[in-house]
Amino acid sequence: MSAGQQAPGERFSVILCKVDSIEDVDNVIALYHRELEEFPPQHPNKCHLIGSFADALTTRFQYTGAKSDIDNAITRYQEALDLFSPNQTGRDTAAFSLGLALNLRYEKFFTTNDIGDSISNSRESLRLRPLGHRGRPKSLHQLMYAYMRRYEHQGSVDDLEEAISFGRESLDLLGRDPEDHSSTWSRFFTNLISDIGQQESTTDNYGKVLSRTREVILVGDNDPLRLSIISNLGAALTWRYEQGQLLHCAEPYCTRDIHSVECVRFKRIR
Repeated sequence: MSAGQQAPGERFSVILCKVDSIEDVDNVIALYHRELEEFPPQHPNKCHLIGSFADALTTRFQYTGAKSDIDNAITRYQEALDLFSPNQTGRDTAAFSLGLALNLRYEKFFTTNDIGDSISNSRESLRLRPLGHRGRPKSLHQLMYAYMRRYEHQGSVDDLEEAISFGRESLDLLGRDPEDHSSTWSRFFTNLISDIGQQESTTDNYGKVLSRTREVILVGDNDPLRLSIISNLGAALTWRYEQGQLLHCAEPYCTRDIHSVECVRFKRIR
């Protein structure tokens, strides 16, 4: 492809970013249909065009909630992924997008195999995004989210541990914020723990601590990805603490999770 040329489907992807209505999305999908009909079957970049088409179908699903839209998007993402060679540029994005679409379908329709397939494809995306790749934190976050959803519905503590591990790694990669509110936050945390200490030490009370702590962690951070990771990680740590109470774990284990939430504040941003 010569300098200045657009990749197949790229111009439609730009249009898709600017849509304001379902009618706009339908128009972009119609353009993709025509482009695919005219596109050479064996062209090496057909995988990119099909992936962009799947993006448009996913966008329409977010408007309509129709199962047919997300089903078609997943079919197209899988078709695109199958056309990529093992290390071809863009395969990581195709695997990531397929994992995301499977997550979306699982959340709305609880299709049995979707969450496991989402994890498999998200892991493939992570494999193709080594340390230093700018997309690695997103793949880690998607894996954290998928493992959290599976834990919610299946209750495996191993899934919860995986979610927490991926969440912590994604925060580590995002770095540290030059603006440090740690002193103010630490005073809040200490006072809140002291207040709860005056009450009965129950799971509900410590759950309130963790919930309030997450609210404070979010203050002052405008990065949507980081906000989402922190919120989900806080939730996962809360669940693990509550799971510890249910399993009558030793107090140090449960206390460690409360301090883990404190540590999240300092990792919020590098």
